[in-house]
Amino acid sequence: MQLSVEKYGGISGRGTNLDTIDTPLNNRAWLKQRFGLVRTLQHPDDRMKAINEILNWKKSRPPRLL
Repeated sequence: MQLSVEKYGGISGRGTNLDTIDTPLNNRAWLKQRFGLVRTLQHPDDRMKAINEILNWKKSRPPRLL
């Protein structure tokens, strides 16, 4: 078993769960970035559009994780 690419010489992305153990399983980083953007918008219509994009992200496209 090759649990890490660096330590055990595993193939990147295949069973190297020690390398990705701290990777979040949700969109927290994307949401945090988007909420920061919403806070910078001055016009209420722009804010509502940005919030709707967050709420309906599955309908348009998947989020880009940072």
